[in-house]
Amino acid sequence: MLPPRTVGLILDGLAHRFNLAKDAEISFEANPESALELFYLHELAKTGVNRLSLGVQSLDDNLLKTLGRPHSATQAIKAVQAAREAGFNNLNLDLIWGIPRQRSRQWLEELKFVCNNLKPEHLSCYGLTLEAGTPLDDLRERGGVHMPGDKQLSHMFMDAAEFLDEQGYMHYEISNFSRMGFQCRHNMG
Repeated sequence: MLPPRTVGLILDGLAHRFNLAKDAEISFEANPESALELFYLHELAKTGVNRLSLGVQSLDDNLLKTLGRPHSATQAIKAVQAAREAGFNNLNLDLIWGIPRQRSRQWLEELKFVCNNLKPEHLSCYGLTLEAGTPLDDLRERGGVHMPGDKQLSHMFMDAAEFLDEQGYMHYEISNFSRMGFQCRHNMG
């Protein structure tokens, strides 16, 4: 993680060299385990960062292990709480669907928890893509893990889009859903 002072210097340098809009969206991405310190998040907000994106991926510890993620579901929830306490009112959560052993009902329950309890303004819901040479792809190659089939993946995507629409999230880009007025500007480009 960049120290807030460094983030501030970068943003000051950009503002000095470019004509930035007064309402520019300044996003910062972080993993939950590195965004737990309230002081850090307060200082980050002071630099002008006004949108925080957390790579939650899942709120199931077993699925997080499958993905090789270093954080726990509890840490992810605490990171969201810390971000809110630090004053971030434009929060994105990255979530992944189509993880081996993840079921459609489980994915929808996770979305319900996120919407009802964490209440992010924006959700990036990515279908899992296995990259060649990654541990999970190597495990799949050896037959140690089976990916969900196309029919299940289709249901997961469509059910999530329908549910999020019912919750007031607009599906404005392939993997992105937001409350009105919180579409990520770089996704709009």
